[in-house]
Amino acid sequence: MHYAIPPGSSDWFLGLTLSTAFIALPPILLKKQAPEFQEKVGKTIGLALISIILFQHVYLMRSSLWHFSTALPLHLCSLSVLISGIIYFKPNQLLFELLVFWGIPGAFHSLMTPEMTHGYTPFLFFEYYVAHAGIMATAVFMSSIHGFKIRKNSWLKIWLYTQPLLILVGLMNYVTGGNYMYLSEKPIVENPFVIGDWPWYIIGLELAGLLHFYLVYLLFSITNRIKN
Repeated sequence: MHYAIPPGSSDWFLGLTLSTAFIALPPILLKKQAPEFQEKVGKTIGLALISIILFQHVYLMRSSLWHFSTALPLHLCSLSVLISGIIYFKPNQLLFELLVFWGIPGAFHSLMTPEMTHGYTPFLFFEYYVAHAGIMATAVFMSSIHGFKIRKNSWLKIWLYTQPLLILVGLMNYVTGGNYMYLSEKPIVENPFVIGDWPWYIIGLELAGLLHFYLVYLLFSITNRIKN
């Protein structure tokens, strides 16, 4: 059922163009608007993200594609999309940092090398790009419009907070037979961090996550310095 959109294809360029517009346009258009209007637009985006998540599950069920082993929101990107919808209604520093560190690395890779886990249909294509671009769009919106900044050493704190979650997801994999967060079986990708068989490759994935968290931390730190 997996469908990989070939980089450089017309679908790839279309998805990337729409995603870039979704990420960049709201902060640009809203920067000089009244705070009340900014908040209304933000909540509209949040409601849209929550709605498309719910509709995706309805769509998968009606298409007989919904399974406990694949459709639960237990990947970091899936959790980040949920946070993206919620944070517009409940702005919170911890939610912002979870969104930044959990969501941005995965969303970036997903947009650059898109792989649709339930196959290709026009709706799933639309949902895929709205969800992943929505993660980055929300992080940018919260930073530029609401003024959220990441705290010192937050990259390491969020990585440590993630470890208990990995245990819970591992237990859910055992119950459902799933491979959420690739804790049961290594991903089929060409990645220097994916080394060895289970469970040793998980060490490489942990190191990759730590490195990505730090790189995102540097990116936001440099951006804040430029703004100041």
